[in-house]
Amino acid sequence: MRGKSRQPRRTTRALRDARTLFNGALPANVRLDYELEPALWPVTVDPTQLELALLTLVINARDAMPQGGRIVLAAKNEADGVLIRLSDDGEGMTEEVMARALEPFYTTKGVGKGSGMGLPQAYGFAQQHGGTLSLESRRGEGTTVKLFLPRAREAVVQEPAAPPPRVAKGAGNVLLVEDDAEVRDTVVAALRAAGFDIHTANTADEALERLVAGERYDIVLTDVVMPGALNGVDLAREVKRRFPRMAVVIATGYSERAVQVPGVQALPKPYNVQQVVEALSSALRLQQQL
Repeated sequence: MRGKSRQPRRTTRALRDARTLFNGALPANVRLDYELEPALWPVTVDPTQLELALLTLVINARDAMPQGGRIVLAAKNEADGVLIRLSDDGEGMTEEVMARALEPFYTTKGVGKGSGMGLPQAYGFAQQHGGTLSLESRRGEGTTVKLFLPRAREAVVQEPAAPPPRVAKGAGNVLLVEDDAEVRDTVVAALRAAGFDIHTANTADEALERLVAGERYDIVLTDVVMPGALNGVDLAREVKRRFPRMAVVIATGYSERAVQVPGVQALPKPYNVQQVVEALSSALRLQQQL
C-alpha cells in the first residue's frame, strides 16, 4: 500500500489516530493498552507506512496469543529519537526462531495462515526511515518488539486542531476474497475502521460457493491470483453473470487491460486505505445507477 510523503509528524497523535485500526484487527479476548510518554518528539515518517508497520506487529502479537491476552504499545523519548515498544504475553519464540525472524521470506506459519513476514516488513520500514528494530523474546514468556525512529529536525507539519478523518468513510456489505491471511487481516482492519461491514473468503472457489448458496453482499473485493480452480478474474466474470446487481472490484498488480471485465472496476496495486475505500464507494455508486 502506498502512503503519504515523509514529513515531520507528531508521534503521539499518529499513534493515537491508529488505535481504531489496530483494534479492528483484534478479537474480543485480546486487549490493547497504550502507555505513551507525554510530549513525544516528532519523527519524519510516512504516517500510513507507520500505521501498517505497527499493524503487522499487532497482528503477529495477536496470532501468538490464540487463547487471548494483552498487547501493550508503549512509546517514550530516548537518546535522539522515539522508542516504540510493542509487547505481548503470548507464546514467545525459541532462540533459533528469533535469530532468523527478521530475515526476508522466513516464516514459521503454515499454509493458509499468512506469509509470516510482518517482522521483516517492519524491520525494512525502520531501516528506510533511518531507525532500527530489535526483538526480545523467550519461549512461553511473550515477545517485545522495539522500533526506534530518529527525532525529526525539520519543523513539524501544521495540523488543524480538529481535522477531518484521514481515511475516507464508506458504507456497505463487502465480501473480501484474499488467500494471504496477513493481507486479509490488514485490509479487514482498515475497511472496518472506515465503516464497511466486512466478510471474508480465502479463495475464489469458496466465495462463489457461498454466493451460489444464497449469501448476498453489496460488493465483492477480490485479488487476482488465487489457489484453486478459479482466480479473481474468473470470480468477477461469474459474479457479474449470475448476480448482475452485485458490484465487483479487482485488486491487481497487472495492467487494467489484463483483468478487464465488463462492469468490474480495477484497483491498481499497491494501494493505500484511501484508494480502496474510494474504489469500493465508486463501484457501489455506479452499480446503484444501473
